Amino acid sequence: MLEFINFLPTLGEFTTTLLGWLLLALVPALTVAWGLTLGNETLILDDFIVWEEQKQRIAGLEGERIQFLEETINRLLLEKALLKEENLFLLEEARALARENDALRKEKTFLKEKVRVEAVHPIMVRVRGRTIALTEEAIEDLGLQECRELLGS
Repeated sequence: MLEFINFLPTLGEFTTTLLGWLLLALVPALTVAWGLTLGNETLILDDFIVWEEQKQRIAGLEGERIQFLEETINRLLLEKALLKEENLFLLEEARALARENDALRKEKTFLKEKVRVEAVHPIMVRVRGRTIALTEEAIEDLGLQECRELLGS
């Protein structure tokens, strides 16, 4: 039985052999793992570069958009100022027209009163030797043609 025990490798020999085989397998495994991490780092770096480029492009687009919006706001403010000025001008013009309208209305009322006063005073017309008093209302009622016939005959 001792011969069998002597035949078994010692613990040190076993460990050394095991580590030898593991090292042989471990070197390619570590090489592959290191390559993968480098590949991952490259992918991560590529993604970061793409992300930065997109960020810069978006910032450029946002800058252009902000500039466009500022120009639009300035244009709208200018249009608002012009419309406000035009509105003030039109208000002044409307006030002037209202004053003119009031003056015309007063003149119309005055002329109506004048006609009414003149209508009360009769117009004396001599027809066929007789004197006839006609008011303007009577002349309007008779009609222009009848008055001409009356005066002409």
